[in-house]
Amino acid sequence: NFLRIFSASGVQKAIMSLGGAVVSMAGRGHQLGVVWHASSPSGESQNLHFAVYDMSDHRKVQDGPLPITPGSTLTYLGFSEQDRLLVGDSKVSVSVFH
Repeated sequence: NFLRIFSASGVQKAIMSLGGAVVSMAGRGHQLGVVWHASSPSGESQNLHFAVYDMSDHRKVQDGPLPITPGSTLTYLGFSEQDRLLVGDSKVSVSVFH
């Protein structure tokens, strides 16, 4: 479960180890948001985790469990104009991470 980052010219810039299979990614400027399966689903609940990386220096700036509504799926991952990670699920719940 490695995430490899390449430059526009194809040169590998970074390798990141994640705790599971990638579900979604979003970027804005130098920020990269990644969501992955931390483990198998439990009943109707998914066990997702997220991290936000500053790709200018390849450091993790935020991470943790990703709360989505039980019985829902991740439908949106992106960044606000204020560079905050936004997450939406299929039950129309929206979370903002500071």
